[in-house]
Amino acid sequence: MENHPACQSLSLHSFLMLPMQRVTRLPLLLDAVLRHLPVRWLVRSGEMTQLIWKTDEMKLTFGKKFHKLPLYLFLFNDLLVITKKKSEEQYVAIDHCPRSLLEVSSSEGGAANAKHALLLTLLENHDGRTVEMVTTSN
Repeated sequence: MENHPACQSLSLHSFLMLPMQRVTRLPLLLDAVLRHLPVRWLVRSGEMTQLIWKTDEMKLTFGKKFHKLPLYLFLFNDLLVITKKKSEEQYVAIDHCPRSLLEVSSSEGGAANAKHALLLTLLENHDGRTVEMVTTSN
């Protein structure tokens, strides 16, 4: 068998060892591949309420000067995703922003004295625009 041209003068021992050498290299190959893949994990998620100020053209309902929109935020290690709940297990993405282009500050007294009001500033959202939104925790 070693003299057959397809064997390229390799011994039977070489053919038995080659698959074993490849198997032992697989963990090293997987580690090298995983090091170069972007890794994303969920840091925190939760429900927030966006306060949307009503303009003069909008009719005030019971004297309320803002409209409340429930949002669900998913903060990953590198990304913020802002969603609305579609059903119990499904969400619709409204906007997203890299975490490095996100600013969060307290909104002191400006949000109709809402408790725990935060001003989220997406410096560059998915459209490349700067977006500010006032949110409160539930």
